Order: sequence, then C-alpha cells, then structure tokens
Amino acid sequence: MKRSVGRERIELRNVVHTVRRRWRTRNFLRGVLLSAVAGMAALLIVGVLVDRWSWGPTSATVIAALLYAGVAVVTFLTLIRPAFRKVSDRQVALYLEENEPGLKAEILTAVDSLDREPDAQSAELLSGLIRSAVLRARVVEGGRRVDREPLKRLSWSTGGLVVLLAVLLVVDPMGLRQSAPGLVRPWTVVQVASSLAIQLFPGDTVLPRGAELHIAARLDGFASDEVEVAFRPDEGTEWDRWPMIVLDEEVGDHEFVLFRVEESMEYFAEAEGIRSGTYRIDIVDLPYVSRLELELHHPAYTGLAPETIESGGDIYVLPGTRVVVRASPTIPVPSGRIVLEEVGEVEMTLADGGVLTGQFIADQSGFYRVDLDDPDGATHRGTPDHLIDIVADLPPIVSLERPARDVRVTSVEEVYVEAQASDDYAVDVLDLIYSVNGGEEQTIS
Repeated sequence: MKRSVGRERIELRNVVHTVRRRWRTRNFLRGVLLSAVAGMAALLIVGVLVDRWSWGPTSATVIAALLYAGVAVVTFLTLIRPAFRKVSDRQVALYLEENEPGLKAEILTAVDSLDREPDAQSAELLSGLIRSAVLRARVVEGGRRVDREPLKRLSWSTGGLVVLLAVLLVVDPMGLRQSAPGLVRPWTVVQVASSLAIQLFPGDTVLPRGAELHIAARLDGFASDEVEVAFRPDEGTEWDRWPMIVLDEEVGDHEFVLFRVEESMEYFAEAEGIRSGTYRIDIVDLPYVSRLELELHHPAYTGLAPETIESGGDIYVLPGTRVVVRASPTIPVPSGRIVLEEVGEVEMTLADGGVLTGQFIADQSGFYRVDLDDPDGATHRGTPDHLIDIVADLPPIVSLERPARDVRVTSVEEVYVEAQASDDYAVDVLDLIYSVNGGEEQTIS
C-alpha cells in the first residue's frame, strides 16, 4: 500500500510539473507574440513618419530610440518577468482547476496535502484523496490537455507574425530596412531613406567668387511640375525662392543656374511639401573666367564671315570651324589652357590686360572648358563644361527646271536648259554636264 501511495504522489507531482511547463510555455509564446507586435509596430511607425515627413537622421534616431525603449518595456513585462516568476504547486493546481472545472477542486486539495505528515488516523483518508486526484488527472491526460487550443493559436499567430515581418522587410514598402537599424541599435544614427525625397546636387560645394553654379534636383517617389530652390546668405534672413526648370519629367529632373555668385549662402529645394536637405555654398577668392569671348571662323567653302560671340558658352558649328577663345579671369593668373573632352589640352597665351587667348579646331562633338593656374601653381576650373555640337553640312539640292522631260531635237535645234541649286550655306559653282547621242560628257559652268 505504501509503494502504491508513493507512486501516486510522484504521478501527482508530475501532473503539476506538466501543467507548470505548459503554463510557462503559454506565457512565453504570449510574450514573444506581444514583443513581436510591439517591434513591428515600432518599425511601421518609423517607416510611416520617415515616409510622410522629410526628417533628418538625428530626429529619426531619437524617435527610433524612444520606440526601442517602449519595445523593451513590453518585452520585460510580457516575456522576461513571467519567465523568472516563481509559481508554487498550489498556484499550478489552482490554474489546472480553473481550466478544468470538472476536477471539482480535488487536485487542489490533494496538492495542499502532499507536504503534510499525516497521523495514523488520517493516512488512509489522505491516500484515498491522492488516489482520487490522480484518477481525475488521468482524465485530463495528466495535465497535457490544459491550454492545448490556446497554445496552438499562439504558435500559429507567432509564426504568422514572423513571416509577415519578413515579407515587409523584403518588400520594404516604406524604407523599413533603413528604419530597422535604428530600432536595433538606437545609439547609432539612422540613415533614413524616405520613399518621397529630393536629391539635390552638387550639395555642399566650394565656388570661386563670381562663378556660376548649376543646381540639379531629382524627385524620388513622386512627380511635380513646381519645384522651388531657396537661397539665403545668412541664418536668420529670409529665404529667397526661385522656380526650377524641368529637364526630364519622366525621371523628375529639374535645374537652376545661379549666375555670378559673390557671397556664401545656404540652399535647399522643395516640392509638394517635400524638402531636400539644406546645403552650403562657400565662396573663395580663386581665379575664374568672368568673361568668355569666342570668335568662330567657319570653313572657307561656306563663304561666311568670322562670327564673334561676346558671351561665349555652348557652340553649334560645322566640322572644321576654327574657334578662338579669349578668357578674362577675375584675378591675374600666370597661365591657362583649353581642355577638350577626349581630345587633350591647348595652352593659352597671356596677352595685355591679363586676357588669355587660345584656339582649337572643332571637328567632333564633345565639351570644352577653360582651366586657370593660380600664382601658387594650383589648377582651377575657370568655366563649367560647355557643349561642342557639330552640325552636319547638308548636301546642295539641284533641280532641272527646263526641259522637265525627255525631248527629241534635230542637229540644228538649240536646247534651252534651266537649272536651280540651293544650299544651307552657299553655292559656289553649278555645272551642267551633258553628252550628245551617248558621246563624251561635256561640262558647262
């Protein structure tokens, strides 16, 4: 009898251990699920905020750090603290009774009496109570029936949430992969990449005094015909806004040219409430071409006189055109050169008044610019790249007006011939070539 009671005590304790393990498993899965929900919510919030507002990295990092603290609190309350909480056998038995009301508190009473030392009169009663509790525990499969359905639901929910989070990170609808590092490592700066953004070029730059600056903006994730660029020389002053020109509507490229920049300033671009970063233009006293004069000597066959362009830049010329370049720098320089893309460099000569002169033959399309040397020997761009566009010389058009068809004539008749010729530049010579009865060809100019 004592061996039987001992086995039943062990079996009852095993039931308690089984229920305790399932209880902890349920709490663990619940904590994992809630922590994952909190983490996903944090990622979505960061993604939405960065997507809707063009915030800088510091602001996004602060938000991510706060959300990280919230996720940590949720994880502690729902996952860590329940895992280290001590649960007595009586609490486990009470939990079992709550999930299985049909046990009628027998297991709870039996568990309360497990650690008692019964006297001779109550030993038989206690062994009967334990035996009855064990029989009732076997009905609920030794406690394995407790939380069976909730555990299944929690397992499926946790797995589904993990899969959903993985899909969101792969699809990356709102830059979640960029926001995630700020949640995992809030002590680092989040490099946010909003799906709605304006890229502004050249960004921070150093410019010679009096030079011109080409500013380009590219719209990412949205389109707009109204893009503005704003400038201000000093903090605290009003922004001066100017509309940008559309270069390529499909890719969202816009441009603005700032002429003769004389002072340092800040600038940014804005469209549809989306704003780029703010960048700085620093002005330094470096040599730059303040005046570029071009003299075009067209090919001789065109009959065109030389053409002077006082404000030089892009050129559209026939192949073989000789281009004379005269550059007036902002400060005296010892030397300079013409740089031809994929061709080479042409040294310029220094004339009176500090004007640099050089020339080249335009025989292929490309770009050219003028580089200047300062007194210390350093080389600086004196002009931006200017276009060389070689224009094709179209062939002349010749038409025979009279006779306009085949004719038969006698040897004593005269044939009146009228011909016209036209060309995009000039017609130097018009020749009439003929033969009589298949004879030798003859030419009349």
